[in-house]
Amino acid sequence: MPNPSFEESTACPSAYSQLNHCVPWFSKTQGTPDYYDSCSTQFPIGVPSNWAGNQKARTGTAYVGIYVSQRYLSPNIREYISAPLLQPLQRGVFYYVSFYASLADNSSHGTYKLGAFLSDSNFAAVDDWLMKAKPQILNTASNSLINSENWVRVQGVYEAKGNESYITIGNFFSDSTAQFQNQLDSRPWNLSYYYIDDVLLTPCDSNPALCEPMGNYEIKVYPNPTNGEFTVYKTTAKPLSLKVYNDIGQLVMEMEFTDYKSKVSLADFSEGIYFARFFEGSENVSNQKVLLHDE
Repeated sequence: MPNPSFEESTACPSAYSQLNHCVPWFSKTQGTPDYYDSCSTQFPIGVPSNWAGNQKARTGTAYVGIYVSQRYLSPNIREYISAPLLQPLQRGVFYYVSFYASLADNSSHGTYKLGAFLSDSNFAAVDDWLMKAKPQILNTASNSLINSENWVRVQGVYEAKGNESYITIGNFFSDSTAQFQNQLDSRPWNLSYYYIDDVLLTPCDSNPALCEPMGNYEIKVYPNPTNGEFTVYKTTAKPLSLKVYNDIGQLVMEMEFTDYKSKVSLADFSEGIYFARFFEGSENVSNQKVLLHDE
């Protein structure tokens, strides 16, 4: 990720709406995200104290802020931050994606539905405010973001389609589906505003300790169909065993592997449907159908 914690800037912020100082971050809509840094001498955009509340940077001295709702002004008001990735994502590779969010003190309400959208181009937003996109990384309801005291991590694992080159962070849901929650006590303005810091995107095989706590790790078999050899890709460092069965239930192959990527050959078998069953110890953790055919 370029400039993941917004510490690199062309100048200290001197007013609202200066995300453009945090190169290469930008806004995809008419929204105007704010850049905050302790180097600023202007109260409205300083750190830790600014117009939206009081929060220290999670890393360094800077962060940015986005509206996810402005009920007092108009429905579906949103802001997003976007950046080009350092290199396009590779098809079939699993990536860990995360960022930290903190609900600003002056917010009257918040939502758990913050997320990240990965796209293969700098696509144009179809609405002046609300982006009509489906985020691949979406916070869960159990991970409350109604928190003005602390930074809360939003995270997920994503299997790349290939060539994704941009990341966009924000609330991609309309007011009717965003499931807003009120703060525990009253706030002066009818708005929801989040500080964002520490954006991370990294391949799972480079950082397995990040991906495994996500719960159900991923196992990918490709190419499928195959003409004799396929690759097993897993996002866990744990050793797994594989049992392959033919279409009448006969066990035809067994193997164990610890590498993130392993080759499996079915070249000596006749074409047809095979069933790959993966085990962690005695626990069956994944079942996948493999189609073998001759070219």
